[in-house]
Amino acid sequence: MQTRPQSGRLVFLGQPTPWAQQFLTALQTTGSFEVQIEGDTAKYLSTPVPKNRATVAMLEHGPQSIETIHSIRQTGRRMILIWIGKSFTKQDLFFAMNARVHSILENPVPDDAGVLDQVRKAIARAEDSERGEELIFSIKSVLLQLGSGDAGPLLTELKTGLAKFEKTSLQSEFLGSRSSSSGETKLPFHQGESLSEALMTVQDLERTGVLWVKGKEPNQQGTVGFLQGRPVSASCGEARSLKAIYRMFTWSDPQFTFNRNNADSAAVEEQFPISLREICLEGESLHTRFQKIKSQVPPPSLRLQLDPSSLHTGTQMNRHHFDTLSSVVELGKVSQILDYNPLPDVVLYECLIHLKRNAVIKVA
Repeated sequence: MQTRPQSGRLVFLGQPTPWAQQFLTALQTTGSFEVQIEGDTAKYLSTPVPKNRATVAMLEHGPQSIETIHSIRQTGRRMILIWIGKSFTKQDLFFAMNARVHSILENPVPDDAGVLDQVRKAIARAEDSERGEELIFSIKSVLLQLGSGDAGPLLTELKTGLAKFEKTSLQSEFLGSRSSSSGETKLPFHQGESLSEALMTVQDLERTGVLWVKGKEPNQQGTVGFLQGRPVSASCGEARSLKAIYRMFTWSDPQFTFNRNNADSAAVEEQFPISLREICLEGESLHTRFQKIKSQVPPPSLRLQLDPSSLHTGTQMNRHHFDTLSSVVELGKVSQILDYNPLPDVVLYECLIHLKRNAVIKVA
């Protein structure tokens, strides 16, 4: 007996014409396919779905169908496409080949064995891909639990086999490109992985535990605590919460280790005001800004002080400049300014450079 596909596995995008509606109704009756009609294609494509979700999408040939297919491919949604219509031109067929459309059904008859076979093959491809993704998810979870240290040749072989499997077995021309721009498969905490990628890996795998981040310099070590993939704490020296995470983004070539914990022992210390993805976007921006000024940043041991003679009616400072100047007056030492002023380190560095350039502060 043919397995009935899951609800939502086969969707029709757009408003069907009476001819297409008749075909869909007959297809559900004849082939036992459950078809979900999504009239607002743009809204459907913008709705978040699980990363491993693979869907078979059916479109009717018309003035907007080529544009819709372009939109689907640009979103990166994992969709196998079936294009139906009363007739197709050679140009349509050429476009479908380049857009990796799975099937073109020209004037299809629902009870035709060939039509039913094409739909079932598309659904089977989607289900196989999703099962493969679930297997990859499970293996990556095991690797994440083992950590990034040297666990012997067995772990190395497991990573190598996983990379080969993900790179070859799960590639499907009908689901769009899954590989990175370099064509390489990236495993959890691979060499050269960025802090953003490490943080999002823990979130995607919904792990509970502590991510240890270590930079090249001796004092560069921090932690981010997670509860089912949600950050609940962060520390780096005296810095906490967002400030601590943003400080880690200034480190070069960080290395990562993940220690898994029970949910009972995960201390919820912070309620982060923005999502982890937004934190990563801001962190990447701060990293870029830091690269531009890192040759000018003052050493942590340097002591600074206000030069009162520099303040006059023409002195130009924004709110961050005033906040930083207040910390210079109160604390003086660069390391303490960075630790106890709540602004991100990069913002403080930029302000200190500005204040020094304008002779508002000087070395004590």
